[in-house]
Amino acid sequence: MKRDCPTSDVKVASRDLWLGAAVTSLFFLLWKFRIGLYLGKSAVASAHGAGGSLVIIAVWVYYSAQMLLFGAEFIKVWTNRRGLGFRVQYTAKLVTAAGRAEQGTGRNCS
Repeated sequence: MKRDCPTSDVKVASRDLWLGAAVTSLFFLLWKFRIGLYLGKSAVASAHGAGGSLVIIAVWVYYSAQMLLFGAEFIKVWTNRRGLGFRVQYTAKLVTAAGRAEQGTGRNCS
């Protein structure tokens, strides 16, 4: 039996989401431009071979994830400062201490 499983526990105004998406994409483009300049002027990958390329990929993934998380935090702060905030869905459940202990398991929606 499949039970109702919401895709999100929080509703945010779409204009706030679009602003957050624009800010996040701007930071991501700036980061992409900066890493492109660095890779164009340095010889990290060629000097260290495959190890240097692995480090570059790891740094790219790390900072890309940071940009996405920054965008989520920006949306949260922006909606709280504007006074509109965000609305928690009525289907959202409070996370207990036992739930926090199992937080990596995700929801069982099947």
